[in-house]
Amino acid sequence: MNSINDESFQTFGNIIDEDISDVIAYVATNVHPPKLGNRYYSSVPAVEQFSSVQKVYGYMEVMAGVISGHIMCFMIFWLLVIFM
Repeated sequence: MNSINDESFQTFGNIIDEDISDVIAYVATNVHPPKLGNRYYSSVPAVEQFSSVQKVYGYMEVMAGVISGHIMCFMIFWLLVIFM
């Protein structure tokens, strides 16, 4: 198994080394999984306002979504960057 820093992965993009622990803590406290299944939030405005999220996208307008549920638990991903 290769490290994510291995040269073979360079063609897939860049590694963003940004501490998003503040976002993870917010989501873990404020986004609760449904009793059954999973829930997808395409945009969570409070998450989008964190400076760590803003910094990742160069302070452009961004949508940050959250998936919560019993299988995936709390998984944060950046859904879409909208250029205005």
